[in-house]
Amino acid sequence: MVALVLVGHSLELLHGLRAMLAQAAPGLLVGVAGGTDAGALGTSAPLILDAVRSVLAASPEGAVVLLDLGARRSPSSWRSKNSSRPSAPSSG
Repeated sequence: MVALVLVGHSLELLHGLRAMLAQAAPGLLVGVAGGTDAGALGTSAPLILDAVRSVLAASPEGAVVLLDLGARRSPSSWRSKNSSRPSAPSSG
């Protein structure tokens, strides 16, 4: 099963979303990456990469990364620099 990685500025909010998803889809693997390394609101590229790598290690089928609207970079910009896995084909 393809897993999810939720990325946002608030780790607390992401934990709540993961709890809701666990009730709606009990078998779904959901990783979270939120907040800064110091625990403040924001995002951290190393935390995002750690979450993605962790989920991919447990879900060889792949993962969908969902970013909140405030994210500065798209998943493709950091994935292409930090992963040897091929990108999904474009749909258009």
